[in-house]
Amino acid sequence: MKTNMPRDDEQFRMIMKKAVDRLEPADGCLEEIRSDVKKKIENEKTADGTRRLPVRRVLLIAAAVLVTAALGFGLFALLRPADPEPVSEPEPEFSELVSMLDESESDPAESDPATESASTVSGPAKSHSGSQPAESGIPRPQPGTQSGDTSGDEYSEGLAFTLNKDEESYSVSGIGSCTDSVVYIPPRHEGFPVTAIRGDAFSECKSITKVVIPEGVKEIGSEAFYKCEKLVEAVIPEGVKKIGDHAFYNCAKLSEITLPDSLVTIEKAAFYQCDSLKKINIPAGVTAIEEVAFGSCVALEKIEVDSGNKVFRGAGNCLIEKATKTLVLGCKNSVIPSDGSVKVIGEGAFRNQASLTSMVIPDTVTQIGKAAFAMTGLVSITLPDSVEIIDDSAFGACYSLRSVEIPGTVTEIRQNAFMYDFAMESLTIHEGVQVIGSGAFGYCKALKNVEIPAGVRSIGSSAFTQCAGLESVSIGKGPAQIASDTFSCCSSLKEIRLPDGITAIGYGAFRDCDSLTSFTVPDGVTIVNDSTFASCDNLAELTLPVSLQQITWKCLTGCNKIQKIVYKGTSAQWNTVNVVDWSVLCPAEMQFGG
Repeated sequence: MKTNMPRDDEQFRMIMKKAVDRLEPADGCLEEIRSDVKKKIENEKTADGTRRLPVRRVLLIAAAVLVTAALGFGLFALLRPADPEPVSEPEPEFSELVSMLDESESDPAESDPATESASTVSGPAKSHSGSQPAESGIPRPQPGTQSGDTSGDEYSEGLAFTLNKDEESYSVSGIGSCTDSVVYIPPRHEGFPVTAIRGDAFSECKSITKVVIPEGVKEIGSEAFYKCEKLVEAVIPEGVKKIGDHAFYNCAKLSEITLPDSLVTIEKAAFYQCDSLKKINIPAGVTAIEEVAFGSCVALEKIEVDSGNKVFRGAGNCLIEKATKTLVLGCKNSVIPSDGSVKVIGEGAFRNQASLTSMVIPDTVTQIGKAAFAMTGLVSITLPDSVEIIDDSAFGACYSLRSVEIPGTVTEIRQNAFMYDFAMESLTIHEGVQVIGSGAFGYCKALKNVEIPAGVRSIGSSAFTQCAGLESVSIGKGPAQIASDTFSCCSSLKEIRLPDGITAIGYGAFRDCDSLTSFTVPDGVTIVNDSTFASCDNLAELTLPVSLQQITWKCLTGCNKIQKIVYKGTSAQWNTVNVVDWSVLCPAEMQFGG
């Protein structure tokens, strides 16, 4: 129901005056406005003092009053809609007056519900999936949801997201129902930023060929794109600080990668076995590159480092850590600097570079790291006199490597250092070496002769196992024992000379040496273990020292041609040796005093 305007003009002017008088001047400008409004009201009087003010003039005056009130004192509270019921007070309040003015100005046609157009009502945003509204009015995101809040068709739909711990951001957690081969990750989800790609998010996704990561993402998690076998390109934006371990592991077709200036850390094996990657450029901000981060990238041709990087430098297509002087990464085109900037060739630095056939190692290098040249195409290698340690698998599985010379400065040849070097025919070990690790020369099938110099105090288990072409071995004075399986399965081994001073021969040390016909256990040995000579098919004679304290028949298991065993002591001394069922199990003739 519409409320009519008062008909008594004098009463109306009185109300207006009261309204204006309520406005206390905040400054000279406001006082001037108030005075002007009063004058306009007075000027509307007629000679008889009864003329009615025109409606539109009244509206202008009222509007001036309203603006003045809002600017001066914030009278918003007085502007509430008026009570629709008729006013019964003899003198309406100012807020009621405003309501009457608004209603009187309205066109009845415009107020008709039948012709009035619909309007949008703004209010608190509805929460999604039962979530509570955030303080900002945006609903809190919930974990485990899928994308549906992309701000354009260019972003992939159906990706899975997970709420982060801060409850104010999301991580991409999976491929979800997305079937795109080119994946465009949205920068926001449910109104909140996407800040990370979770570990395993796209692991082993077979269809992805390209991924575009938006700005705002700070971290790519472990194995995020693990074995995405068709992935050709990954666009990594500014803002990413860390690429997790194995993040792009074995993405065999990944041929292009641009690392952002914001990047700080590249974790272990992040780009391992990216077989198509040809070039990398390390930005200035990178401070940590973990082991084999770019290992086994067989197509790698060029390595560059931003000149502003304080931790790493690039030289001769080599990536070098300045503080430790470690060559972290090389490629088939690398030339190791000889200026003293490299002392260590790091773990996996040249691993799997099949095109690398030769390498000059400068005389500043003191250590060859783990698997540094493993599975390369090296044909020969000359180690400088500066090298002290050849680490685990340093030259392992170099199938074309034919000859190796180890200088006397080397003190340790660690486990599996040259294992599976099938083509190795020549091995020279100079005096100075102290340790030959387990499996160090295992499976060097073409190796024919080995001379181990004096001073070697330890030869590890299986050090020369499966050297099928090995015919003779000579060991100088030094080692305390022959470990288990040291020369096992050396099927061509006919002659072996062991020094005095060895105290024990380990389990299976000479088993399956089919070409051995005789063997003399050196003086000083106290124990001959089980299966030491097992299955030596042609072994006919075994000579034992007086120092022997323990032996079992099992040491000759499968030696079907054994005919004679010679004990260098007397029968009385033999009786003090701890033997197991010797007289029952051993068919060979026993001789004493040999």
